Amino acid sequence: MSIVDQLGNEVYHATWPTHLHSIMTEGIKRNRFGEVFLAGPDIMHAAQFLAIRPGEYRGENLQDFELVVHDKLYVVGIRTADLDPSLIKESGDHAHWFFQPDTVSVTYEDDIPFSAILNVWECDRLENGSHSGDVAGGGTAAATD
Repeated sequence: MSIVDQLGNEVYHATWPTHLHSIMTEGIKRNRFGEVFLAGPDIMHAAQFLAIRPGEYRGENLQDFELVVHDKLYVVGIRTADLDPSLIKESGDHAHWFFQPDTVSVTYEDDIPFSAILNVWECDRLENGSHSGDVAGGGTAAATD
């Protein structure tokens, strides 16, 4: 089974609250390495990658490094069919034994347009990433402040 088939109809991207507004207006932009981190087959598979961190690391280098602590994180659901399968690559950026055994972790080598977003969930980072339900859904998500 290909990595794309393992993802199913929806794949997930976890993000901090500071990035949600731009995602809801511009879609998901690639990081400085030219990729977007995605996981599946469930929202908690993506949430676990941020839930284990103490917060968001901000800054361009170690000299201006800042840790911003967040109680919440967000998981964005993306329609897999809207992604170019040739740009989906298996991710090797983590120790597989550390995360849930059925986690499928990939990178996407392009920006993801807002039109591909199906749902957004708010999750409590301090409660093992438990989610509180939809923030927005069905591709009709409105930008948040």
